[in-house]
Amino acid sequence: MSEKRKFYFKKNKEGGGFNTKKKNKTTNVDDLNLEMVPCPLCENTLYDKTNINKDITPNATDNTTSTTSTTSTTTSTNNNNNNNNNNNNNNNNNNNNNNNNNNNNDNDNITSNDENENKDNEKKIKIFSKRLNKLYYGCGECGLVYMHPHFHVENSKEKDRYELHKNSPTDEKYKSFLQPCVEKLKLLLEKESKEIIVTNNNNDDSNNNNNKKEEEEKNEFIGLDYGCGPGPTLSLMFKEIANLKVENYDPYFMKHEMVEKVEKNLKINNNNNNNKSENENENENENENENEKQEIEEIKPFKFITCTEAIEHFKYPIKDLKKIIDGGLISKDGGYLLIMTQLLLNDEMFENWHYPRDFTHICFFRPKTFNWIAQKFNANLLELDQSKGISILYFGKNK
Repeated sequence: MSEKRKFYFKKNKEGGGFNTKKKNKTTNVDDLNLEMVPCPLCENTLYDKTNINKDITPNATDNTTSTTSTTSTTTSTNNNNNNNNNNNNNNNNNNNNNNNNNNNNDNDNITSNDENENKDNEKKIKIFSKRLNKLYYGCGECGLVYMHPHFHVENSKEKDRYELHKNSPTDEKYKSFLQPCVEKLKLLLEKESKEIIVTNNNNDDSNNNNNKKEEEEKNEFIGLDYGCGPGPTLSLMFKEIANLKVENYDPYFMKHEMVEKVEKNLKINNNNNNNKSENENENENENENENEKQEIEEIKPFKFITCTEAIEHFKYPIKDLKKIIDGGLISKDGGYLLIMTQLLLNDEMFENWHYPRDFTHICFFRPKTFNWIAQKFNANLLELDQSKGISILYFGKNK
């Protein structure tokens, strides 16, 4: 057992249990008065701030008349008044008919407004759960369920948690868990490779010779395991099972030159866009010129990228997806993005689900969420295996 694991299970001096320090009383989540935050995926900011206990609307009072006996004098007087009222009512009825026509048009407008309001309400962010005394929101736009940032742990604690994982290439159960990812991509890439060979055979010899190098590059499918963790396993499995080269990246354990270039490029583009959208003075214009002098790094895209059991840890998954897709890490000419994460199939399962028990799991994806991602980034959702939590997005034509 590692020293770190021994620390977590070290007994106290009296030997009466685990060595746990006195903890401060936990503040109830309702007492924190946390402000609602945008969705970290679709960046939705429509909030449902309605209270659980709504104000009771006052009942309309009935205007009842007394039923006491009346004298003949008052009756005759009322009859005369009624005759006059009848004449007035006839005139009023004519006016009411005209008003009804106008009201019908108004009702049509009200109906359309109600429909738009209902659509907006469906897209709103609502409080989803307070399980484990933490606050989770549900986004109606993309379907993501996410933890309030107040409960995110520090990066150092997050890294410590990952180092306790037993995932490694020597763990057969872990390899069996990941194997469907390798097999699914292997089938897709083998099929594409055969199509390339058939196309080559149909071309003229001269064209084949001229394009030989280009075709060899197409056949050399290289992948990237995005978020590989401290014990990269998929890269070895792809080599063993499919004879494919896969490189590794993890923000804590394994830096990658191409990812760093993408981050730099995105930062330069954001700075330039911000400077153009603002009214700069002379000093700001000088800063803009300095930013423009920074060269955009050339990115060599990967044929396929895997992100297995990682995206649920991302504090802002939209940023990582933009790195992969908009930043050019994945090929837009036939690239495959495989994401593996356990799916939230219905609201009821969340309260007893094991997935939120890991305090580094902060984003939970529904099948609807991957449809939103595909639409957002103009990708084709080739597969959505709900039982295994595997989604495959394709970037290119003719799929």
